[in-house]
Amino acid sequence: MGRDRLHRVCEYIDANTLAGVLSLDELAGVAGLSRFHFIQAFKRETGMTPHQYVMQSRVKLAKRLITSARMSLAEIGSAAGFGSHYHFTNYFRRVTGVTPLQFQRQI
Repeated sequence: MGRDRLHRVCEYIDANTLAGVLSLDELAGVAGLSRFHFIQAFKRETGMTPHQYVMQSRVKLAKRLITSARMSLAEIGSAAGFGSHYHFTNYFRRVTGVTPLQFQRQI
């Protein structure tokens, strides 16, 4: 895919994490590749699928919000683009090893 294209896609994901659903067609368009070639190239370059990368970006954002914002965990999950508090809690725990509440208490 090339570093420039990958960088452009990653910046786009980071800038639009809050937008909710980022489609593969949309991301492939940013990279200037077909959907099929984009998925393969992205995984080869990053070691993860575009979906995994987007979800990791959402967890990073949630961590920042937990440490700095005065919001409830449900509000943070929603602000980070998770569809439900349940999905936020389960995915956050899968990635970090702790629930958002446990993470908040460790701070």
